[in-house]
Amino acid sequence: MSVISRQQGNGISLNIRLISGAAAGLVWWGLQYLPVRANGSIGGVGDICPFRTFTGLPCPLCGMTRSLLCFVQGNWIEAMRWHPLGISLGMAIAASLVIWLIGQANLITLVSQYLPISVRASGLLLIALVYGTWILRLANIFPLPPSP
Repeated sequence: MSVISRQQGNGISLNIRLISGAAAGLVWWGLQYLPVRANGSIGGVGDICPFRTFTGLPCPLCGMTRSLLCFVQGNWIEAMRWHPLGISLGMAIAASLVIWLIGQANLITLVSQYLPISVRASGLLLIALVYGTWILRLANIFPLPPSP
């Protein structure tokens, strides 16, 4: 009976959870081949932020996609140029993926005990950092590069 409950977890089988984790890892690996061109377009597609299109102002996450792509490709200076939090968010995503995979393989039981607390705390911190950076960006301290 304990084998079944360990494999079923939250109603999703262990195999499906491991396959979805491996798929997320493959997506992360595949992102390194999506080009961020010098003019800021991603694979030839320009700015698609609806908030920026309608208001002319950058949204709180404007440039984050380009920043994460630059981070995955190892171009950390460009990642900082597009969004100051891109490197931090990229590291957090990578760490979360590793923790999730370890937790799904039932290798560390402490992860399941402390993860909800850390997720809530880091979520609040992330929201504060994103909106704080947005205020600095609107004050032209961290200006967004020109849109393609």
